[in-house]
Amino acid sequence: MDKRISAVTALNVTKTKPGSALTDRVSNHSTTKEKMIHAMLPLARGNDPLTSFQAADSARAFIRTHEELIVTTLSRYGPMGVDFIASFSNLEPHAVGKRMTALHKRGEVELTGKLVKSDSGRNQREWRAV
Repeated sequence: MDKRISAVTALNVTKTKPGSALTDRVSNHSTTKEKMIHAMLPLARGNDPLTSFQAADSARAFIRTHEELIVTTLSRYGPMGVDFIASFSNLEPHAVGKRMTALHKRGEVELTGKLVKSDSGRNQREWRAV
């Protein structure tokens, strides 16, 4: 793990542009390497090109907005699968699906234990707001 952290940290320090949010986190002495890696890895991998890190920086601006839309939709309309959450929140299904794990880990949503049909007729897990 230490080898991976130092490799990714070194890579990210050299791949970021001065003044980007990523560079600010790297140069912030109060942030540990582990926290920085944890914050970055879900959005970009250590061996990704520079453009992936730039995209990850810009994605952080809308991720929380998407998460808030998802939780609000579930609170307002009740339990549903990813496809219906997407329909009610005006987000793309893949965007909703990408946010569900983080919301679940933070305790903002949970699985109901039921399966519902997706738009294509496949089974999906049903989610509800906590």
